[in-house]
Amino acid sequence: MAAILHRRRPEMRAIMITIRPQLDSARARVADDIRAILTPAQREAYQRLLDRDRAERARADSAAAAQAKKP
Repeated sequence: MAAILHRRRPEMRAIMITIRPQLDSARARVADDIRAILTPAQREAYQRLLDRDRAERARADSAAAAQAKKP
C-alpha cells in the first residue's frame, strides 16, 4: 500500500497545485463570512484558530514536499 501511495503522490500533488488557488479563495470567503457575524473577541479567537490551521497546512505541505523528494 505504501508503494502505491508513494507512486501516486506526484499525481495528487499536481492536482492540488492546480486547485489550490480555488480552495484558498473559497476558504477566504468562508472566513470573511464567519468574521462578519462574530463579536470582536470572537474574531480574535477565530483568527488564532485560522493562524494555527494555516501553520499546520504549511507544515504538512513542507513535509509532503520533503517526502516527494525521497526516492
